[in-house]
Amino acid sequence: MRVLIVAQTFGRIINGPAKLLNILYATMQQNKEIDLHILTSSSLDKPMPNVHTISAKSWITNIKLPLGKIKHSLHYHLCVKNFLKTHENLKFDVIIYSDAANGFWSSLLGLNHHKIALMINDDTYLDASIESAVKTHKGRGNLLHRFLERSATKRPEMIVVCSHYLRKKTIKYYGLNESKVRVQRCGMIFSHDRITLSPKNILMEIDPQVTIKPTRKNFSSPINVLFVKSDQERGGLNELFHALTAIHGYKFCLTIIGPVKNSQTYFNWPYSEKIDICFLGYQPQKKVMELMSVTDIFCVPSKKEALGITNIEALAIGITVVSTRTGGIPEVLNYGKNGYLADKCSVMAIKKALLSAINDTPSGRQKKAIAGQHWVRENYNAKKIETDFLKILASIGQIGDVQQKNT
Repeated sequence: MRVLIVAQTFGRIINGPAKLLNILYATMQQNKEIDLHILTSSSLDKPMPNVHTISAKSWITNIKLPLGKIKHSLHYHLCVKNFLKTHENLKFDVIIYSDAANGFWSSLLGLNHHKIALMINDDTYLDASIESAVKTHKGRGNLLHRFLERSATKRPEMIVVCSHYLRKKTIKYYGLNESKVRVQRCGMIFSHDRITLSPKNILMEIDPQVTIKPTRKNFSSPINVLFVKSDQERGGLNELFHALTAIHGYKFCLTIIGPVKNSQTYFNWPYSEKIDICFLGYQPQKKVMELMSVTDIFCVPSKKEALGITNIEALAIGITVVSTRTGGIPEVLNYGKNGYLADKCSVMAIKKALLSAINDTPSGRQKKAIAGQHWVRENYNAKKIETDFLKILASIGQIGDVQQKNT
């Protein structure tokens, strides 16, 4: 079976969807039954087998603007059509868009009878409303994105989402048949998966049962807290800062990875003797994992989160994880068995969850860390990711067979 995934981001891991595509690329290279190709607008440092690039057009001035979103989707449709024409000999069986909105025009107009599947990895646009569109320009953009995403989901053979939470929400909000929406989990490549990474710098192998074991660790002041998320507002970074300042008797070192804009300036934080802030911006995957291995608490108290891939990584490292009971996060933290959950993204709720972790016994924190390592190792490894993907492809193939018989 020959599959083409159309992706805006590939190679550089900046979010969960980008990581998923890199893992699928690595695993499918070793699967003789699936010939996976990637078509991306990302710039690559060097050529990669079966990875093809397209350029962003200058007339797409800003994809955050309503008109820009429509042009952006049209550009992808035209690029895919041209690619399929120039690579007609490859005879792709399935075209998968990693962003459903980018597949709007292809879903509406079709791609020469190719079967199409769309991925939804975020719940931001599901919640877009007319009320928010009236108030802000961003709200208007989100509402249009919701229209494009919802419209695009009607015709394709399959809609792929990243968590059971997002599956339920997508079915409900977009009025889809349950059989049409499937979960494709994301996760990590562990050394026991026996996956050869190529190129090796894209992903990082990790075997927590061998290289890292959770210890009965006493917290000493300052307590090292790590935040990793590009969207600092959605990730609840401002609430985390104020929750840390509200905790008495401890000092903290807060390391921030991901945001482009300096968080202190962005949120206009007041000076606090309790918190030393280390803002690092974007960091490669290897650096993120290294910093995770020496931190005390990993905390991204998200306001919204479809899955939360960085929580999976932190659990694999074996450190204490504090997050919020929102979106797909409880699935990853096994509803509190693997970490500490705040009821919502508020200063007081995050403070309470942080204190639960800090005041817990070293053996109590170790117990959750060991449970978390086992959980992600069993449920978010490369084999599980590959199995999900193969089941989705098999289902798409069966749907196509039924459609051909009916015609």
